Amino acid sequence: MKHRAQNRKQWLTRRDTLDRMKRHRAELDRRHLTERDVTWARHRQEFAVLMETTKQAADNARNHASDQYRRRWRMLYAAQRKETHHVANRATHIFERAVYVFVNSDRLGNGKPLSMRRKLQLILSPRKLDDAVGRMHRRERNALAQVHKADAHELVERAWRAHEPRFEALKIRHAAERTTERSRQAEVTRRSVGYLRAKNELILERQHGRPVRMAADAPPFETDADYVARIRAEIEAFHERQRRPDTPKREPFQPPMPVSLDPPTNDAAPPSPALPFNQTASPPVSDRAAEIRRDMEQWRWKNPGRDFGREM
Repeated sequence: MKHRAQNRKQWLTRRDTLDRMKRHRAELDRRHLTERDVTWARHRQEFAVLMETTKQAADNARNHASDQYRRRWRMLYAAQRKETHHVANRATHIFERAVYVFVNSDRLGNGKPLSMRRKLQLILSPRKLDDAVGRMHRRERNALAQVHKADAHELVERAWRAHEPRFEALKIRHAAERTTERSRQAEVTRRSVGYLRAKNELILERQHGRPVRMAADAPPFETDADYVARIRAEIEAFHERQRRPDTPKREPFQPPMPVSLDPPTNDAAPPSPALPFNQTASPPVSDRAAEIRRDMEQWRWKNPGRDFGREM
């Protein structure tokens, strides 16, 4: 049997029915997008609360380490002050310096005994002895700071490891909730969007006086195809905002245009076509203040936060 093509009325009816089906799907997509956005905001809030709890635990661990080492720091600074006072004010005689150098030879040599030549230099020169004692004290403070930092790092790592199962459980639960939500929304779309429903709606609107289906924020005379295009554009804009980083991208610095610093000459310039025949174009004059401002802007861009209040 030869194929029988549809007439124009049937083709228009089918097109309007398909547009109405697309409208139903777009309405559901818009509603489902709002639901997913609410779910995502709730998930982010839960993650932020857990992250804040973990950071608070890490801060407590650092404070605990600081409390443990506070007494050791006080004892170290008190001993160093006492030793500095003894070397500067009491060990003024060469014999007293000799006793101090021989007793503290390992400390002054950073774990290795000083050579006899180095011992003689410290004994004979009070300034060199003061410098050696200052370096020894800095090494002791650095050593204690490294131990303090290592212990604090270990306590912080314990706090993070203790919270890792909670992060993993939260991640699994959020993924399961999003999967369930997507499945439910897909089922709602499958049950709600159909050719027969769209066709019946059009028949009720055109033959039985039902009000035409219009969105609350729709412009005048908006068709189903126009509504679908508008909703698709809104959804695409929403996804674009979600993909956009929180902080704006920094624009690269544009180098200033080169300025000619050649001194003006006494030679007359050729007549300019933009000036009258009895006038000539004056040679370019460099603006020194504008050049300095451009150099300062370039320096501030390369060295952020290092002006120290000396900006002109």
